[in-house]
Parts: sequence; C-alpha cells; structure tokens
Amino acid sequence: MKFEIIRLEERIAPTRGTLYNLVSGMNTMSVAAKDNVTPLRDGSVNVLNDNAGHMSVSAGSPSATFAGGILPSGSLVASSSGGHQETIMSGHGGMMSAGMIGQGQIQMENYGHGGDHAIAISGDGGLFGGFLKGGSMVIDNDGHGHESIVFNDKAGHQVLVIDDAHAGFTLTGKGSKLVNMEIVNDGQGHQDVILHAANGATLMIHNDADGRQDVLMTSATGSVMLANDDAGGQSVAMETTGKQAGMLLVDNETTGQAVMMTSQAGNQTGLAMIANYQGGTQELLVAGTNNSQAGLLMMINTLSGGQGLIAATTDKAGFQILSASMSAAA
Repeated sequence: MKFEIIRLEERIAPTRGTLYNLVSGMNTMSVAAKDNVTPLRDGSVNVLNDNAGHMSVSAGSPSATFAGGILPSGSLVASSSGGHQETIMSGHGGMMSAGMIGQGQIQMENYGHGGDHAIAISGDGGLFGGFLKGGSMVIDNDGHGHESIVFNDKAGHQVLVIDDAHAGFTLTGKGSKLVNMEIVNDGQGHQDVILHAANGATLMIHNDADGRQDVLMTSATGSVMLANDDAGGQSVAMETTGKQAGMLLVDNETTGQAVMMTSQAGNQTGLAMIANYQGGTQELLVAGTNNSQAGLLMMINTLSGGQGLIAATTDKAGFQILSASMSAAA
C-alpha cells in the first residue's frame, strides 16, 4: 500500500505543526495537525487496514468548527469488520448537526447479515433536548421483516414506540414538570389521548372504530364528560364537588331524551328530571329535602291521552299528599 505525502508546511506557514505516522505492514496512517487553517482544526485523522478484514477511519478535533461546525469539538469514526459496518459521529456543542442535536451522537450500524441495520441518535439539545429531554432515538431493522423506532427519555424510559410486531403505537412524554402526555393507538381502531397534570387534572380523548367517541375532563373540584355513539346516543355529564356539589346530565338516545339535575349543599338536596320518550310519553319530576322536610312534584303526559299529577310533602307530622289526579286515556 502506498501513501503520497504532501507536507502541509509547504502550503501553509512553516510555524504550523503537522505529524505523519505511516506503517506499511498493517497499512496504517495517522495524521495530526496543530493549526487553525486545515479542516482538522488542531485535530487528527487515523486510517487502519489490518489486511484481515478490519478497516477504520477516524477523525477528531477540539475545534468548534470541526467538520464545518456540524461536529463541534467532536469526532467521526467509520469502521468495517467481518461484514459489520459502523459509523459514529459525536459532537460537544449546542450546534451539533446544525442545532438539531446538541451535545449528542449519531451511530449507524449494518451487521452484514440479512439486511440487519440500526440507527441510534442521542442528544441533550435541539430536538432531543426539547422533545425527549436529553434522550435518544433508535431505528432498527433486523433484516427479517421486524422494524421498530423507539424514543427514550434521559432516564431510559420509552416515550414513543413504533414496532411493526405490535399494531399501533404508544407515546408518553413529560412535556413539562407538570404535564404527562400519553397517546395510544392499538392498531385495532382504538385511539386514546391522555393528559395528566400534577394538580390532579386529567384530559382524555377516546375514539373507537365502532363509532364511539368520549371526552373526559376531570379536576380536583369536578368533571365533564362528552360521549357520542354511532348508534345514535349522545350524553353530556357535568359534576362539581365540594361544599356545594351538583350534577347535570343531558342524554339523547334513539329511544328518547332526558335531562337530570341534582344539587347538594349542607342539609339541602335537590333533584329535577325531564324525560321524553319516543313513544310520546313525557315526565317531569322535581324533589328536594331540607333537614327533615321533603317535597315532591311529579307530572306525566302520554300521547294516548293519559295524564297524572302528584304533589306531596313531609314534615314532622309525617307524609302528606297535597294533591293527586289521574286521568286515563279516552
């Protein structure tokens, strides 16, 4: 193996320092430069061929402009051995890979059998600092039909997994110190988006291929739920807790509609319900309690002509029916 040497001192100021180390037996070559003119920027290059199937090229520099600034204070290593090829690029500056990866590394491997190859990317800044909080991404293809993409956070926890061995995917992420996000797709038509906050609040969006959708919002003081069914049912439910608790439910089905309201504060409770059925029947119910007293009003109407009215109350003397009337259909 021959090397053609052109000394850098012939092209730059003689005060610059360059060192060559050539070994013919192992076909090795190393070059070190101490200057701010050459692309090495005070770095070095090493080339190795041991005639036994192992070859490698490595370059590194402490300069922030190494490799045009893409690998600041970094290195590049490319090696091949027994059908295994590997390329590793690393940098130690915020502009690693033009700012996409800060203080990170890119590793690409080809294992030479069955098309098995992988790509691993990690970093503390840029994309991986903002999305993965200093984590990593691994793309793997085993050459036998199995492919996966895995995102990990700085602690090694999987936050996004896309694996063709498993239908769908799951994504979880912190987002901030207060919020945790999870996205689930099971590949069978079921999707969920869940947001958790440190104060106990939760937002969940659910979708099924069968036409069912749900939205659930909860907090320390209440909850709201929206539900939709492709079969024709919709519901809205709202609930508050605490010293004054209450609930509102609106339900719409193909067989009828209903609205119900409840409240509770101290020793007082209240209930109101309106219902309308597809067959033409309507109902109204109002009830309430206050300590030992209770009241009730109920009305019913049918399209066939039947009506009913009941009004009642209780006191310390016991239950009293104030009025009651019924009329049958003609």
